[in-house]
Amino acid sequence: MDNPEYEVVAAFLDGERVDVDALKRALSEPDGRDYLVDLLTLRESVGETVVPSPVSKAGFATSPARRRGYAAAAAVLAGVVGLGGYAMGRAAHLASVSVRDGSLGASAIVIAPEPTRVIRLEPGVNWMTATGGK
Repeated sequence: MDNPEYEVVAAFLDGERVDVDALKRALSEPDGRDYLVDLLTLRESVGETVVPSPVSKAGFATSPARRRGYAAAAAVLAGVVGLGGYAMGRAAHLASVSVRDGSLGASAIVIAPEPTRVIRLEPGVNWMTATGGK
């Protein structure tokens, strides 16, 4: 089609940035919609992807080696974040222990709280040693 108003439709199908208002104007006319259908039919018969993926256009993770590199970087980042979270939790735990105990050092000994209920197990009464699995 030789109408320059409809070139925005082809640009849209190519994955390019287009003026939204110009695309709306082009698709509001029957000839513009026919042009869209013709382009889709032509590209399908040629075997082209109708709308290219923005990820492949940008060049992100296009090869398996690149994807492995991103996966390795993500794993390292997750490990660093996890280790940092562990260290922060450990520091918070030690700080809460020193506040509870009244001790000031980071090497405070954690003392277990008094039990609220004691369960006594007596062999033969409420505790049986079984052989084999059930």
